Amino acid sequence: MPNNFSTERQDYDNLFTDATVKPTTGTEILAKGNKLMRGAVLGYVTTTNRVTIVNKAAVDSSKNVYCVLAEDTDATDGDKQVPVYYSGGFNVRNLIFGGTDTYVDHKLDARMVQIFFNNVMKG
Repeated sequence: MPNNFSTERQDYDNLFTDATVKPTTGTEILAKGNKLMRGAVLGYVTTTNRVTIVNKAAVDSSKNVYCVLAEDTDATDGDKQVPVYYSGGFNVRNLIFGGTDTYVDHKLDARMVQIFFNNVMKG
């Protein structure tokens, strides 16, 4: 998959906030069974080398933030290569978490991977 997405092209949805950390992009394999929207916060499953929606109740490494999904993706029927953001400042109002999680549950582990959550009011 070509790395042809950018923060400038897709900031229309206010996913990004001003931050000192420049967004870093790349690709990962989204695990089968996920149908996620841009802004989904992903965890990395070390046993499968796949990403999935982060969930603090997970019993594997996907309970911690790894990256943020850059484009809507339907991997319902099979693993899919997806564009992701590995770092940057993100508007919590436009992020999606698994289970009953919120940005508060993942603020610390997100900072460890240079992902910063900011609460930007609509205006």
